[in-house]
Amino acid sequence: MSGFSGLNHWRDCGDLPRTSQTLAAPTSRVHGGHRHVAIQDPFGKLLALIVGGALVVVFGYFGVDAWRDYRSFEDAPRHVTMHAAVDASESSRQWVSLAGGAWRCDELMTNVPGGVAFVPAIVDDGSIVVARFDHSIDCKSVTAAPMIGVLETMDVGRARDLRSAGLDLPTGARLRTFDACDFCGRSNSRLGVIMCTLFVFLGLLLYPLRLAYQRAQQRGWRWLLDNIHAQADRAARARRNLRLLGSAILLGGLSFVMFGQGYELDHLVPLPWAGAIMFLFGAYIVAFPEHYRKVSARGTRRE
Repeated sequence: MSGFSGLNHWRDCGDLPRTSQTLAAPTSRVHGGHRHVAIQDPFGKLLALIVGGALVVVFGYFGVDAWRDYRSFEDAPRHVTMHAAVDASESSRQWVSLAGGAWRCDELMTNVPGGVAFVPAIVDDGSIVVARFDHSIDCKSVTAAPMIGVLETMDVGRARDLRSAGLDLPTGARLRTFDACDFCGRSNSRLGVIMCTLFVFLGLLLYPLRLAYQRAQQRGWRWLLDNIHAQADRAARARRNLRLLGSAILLGGLSFVMFGQGYELDHLVPLPWAGAIMFLFGAYIVAFPEHYRKVSARGTRRE
């Protein structure tokens, strides 16, 4: 396979750390024997705030819509006449089972945006109901049996598309869209409420999570720099810590080599190749921690 979605996710989510200079050594200062790490973050916090706000607004809107459906729908579709269903849908969407409607299969439409097939029906009071399907249908066999779905007021855009396709929709008539869907009931609305609520909470927590990630990032850099710049009396402990770090990198690289066949990193580098590089780098740190400390100390800024 040409790509690995999990690795691509790491790449996409890695845009924030790159902005925060995780690929470059941060500025560090030593005051009173304590190392203070400063990671510049000009865009990460703002982006987290914008994305989090967008999640709250978008999924909050859909969550409220799903909550309305959950409150108005019954546990099972209502078995009603088409006339009664049209009346009930004046105030809210209705989950209904329609039987015996005057469906006009000779006016079946397949060239309308937003669906695969559309079938109109005229109610005895002049209202027009248009059934929408997401798949091709045999109209006569489908409309011969009761149809389950959600009935709602037809929006202006849908009416315009149907008129453009040639369907006669008289001005002033009550227009309804019937979305034929067996599963679009109360349980589906409940699931929508739960999922939208989770995404709203994610949006609210995105900025605090960003701050927590940055703090953890600073602690990680501080730990690494403390071990790189450790004084002679703490050099032995620093070498042990770096060997643990090298072992983790070595094992991660080995797992990529063993189980990464057929996957690519960023659609460019085969995962086993990246694993081999990680393995060699980890082995180098494990075998020569003191040399790694000296090389890294020259590459990190210290004020």
